[in-house]
Amino acid sequence: MVARVLVVDDESGIRQVLKECLRSRYEVSTAEDGRAAQELLSRNDYDAIVLDIHLPHLSGMEIYQWLEAEKPEQARRTLFITCVSSYPTYEKFAEENRDRCFAKPFMIDELMLAVERLIQKNAAARPPSR
Repeated sequence: MVARVLVVDDESGIRQVLKECLRSRYEVSTAEDGRAAQELLSRNDYDAIVLDIHLPHLSGMEIYQWLEAEKPEQARRTLFITCVSSYPTYEKFAEENRDRCFAKPFMIDELMLAVERLIQKNAAARPPSR
C-alpha cells in the first residue's frame, strides 16, 4: 500500500515543489489554505501531513489543535513548515514542536527525510493486519 501525504501551504510554488519531490514515493494531496486542509482531513487519513503554520482562513496551529481534539493519530503525523515569526504565539508553538518544525527556506532533502522517517515510524507502530 502506498503511503499518503498531505501538503498544506498557501504558496503554490512550495506546494508544487513538495508534491513533485514526494509523488515518486507517495500518493500526494495538496491544500492551499486551512479550510481546504480541514475538509480533506475530515474525510481522509494520511500517513504524513506537511503543514504550513501561516495559512489563510485557519492557521496551521488551528488545524493542528483541531487534529489533536478530533483525530489525535493524525496530529502525531504532522510536520510543520513556517517562516520565522516574531509573534509570541507562533514562537511558542514552534519551540514546543521544534523537532517537527522546518523554517523556510528549508532544505528539501531534510524535509523529505523527515517525512520518510515519520511514515516509517508510524508504519512500525501499527498493529499487523490480519
